Amino acid sequence: MKPERPAFVAYPNRRSMVVVIAAMAPLVSLILAALVVHPAAPLVLRIISALIAAPIVVWMVLSLILALQRRPLLVIDAAGVTWSRWSDRPIPWNALEHWQRRRYINSDFVTIWLKDPAAYRPGPLQRFQAWGNRGLGFGHLTLSGGGMDRSFTEMAQAFADFAPKPPLPDDPRLARRLAAARARNGG
Repeated sequence: MKPERPAFVAYPNRRSMVVVIAAMAPLVSLILAALVVHPAAPLVLRIISALIAAPIVVWMVLSLILALQRRPLLVIDAAGVTWSRWSDRPIPWNALEHWQRRRYINSDFVTIWLKDPAAYRPGPLQRFQAWGNRGLGFGHLTLSGGGMDRSFTEMAQAFADFAPKPPLPDDPRLARRLAAARARNGG
């Protein structure tokens, strides 16, 4: 019997959140001062500038909220996955259809497909983001290592340690090769 593994618990990386806010504040200030509120700027240019500044301001506000958060951002344990940006409810392992480590534009992600997505609905912002992620071929819930005090490698290893292994394929030759690889890797 394997010894009980400790849960993976990641908190927001406050330092990176403060850096994001500090880096974006001058940009937003310049956009707002130079184009949105400047009386000589054409109305169309002021509207376009406001549309550019709005997502940056939302990003800054979300970074501030994360920097002030005291509870864990992500918990991966024997019971399942709890990602506070998605929901306070844990998603048990038996609710996952499957998960996969993916790479997109030089960034690594762990993406999760749920058996019943309606049972684990996120808030409006994450719902919109999940819609975009699915359009890129990702699952219902996609996690990156950004903004956490733990590395992506540790997070992906926690998934490998705790998540159930996918079923073996129907092709017997492929199933034998996959079973042998799992045995070599200890899983």
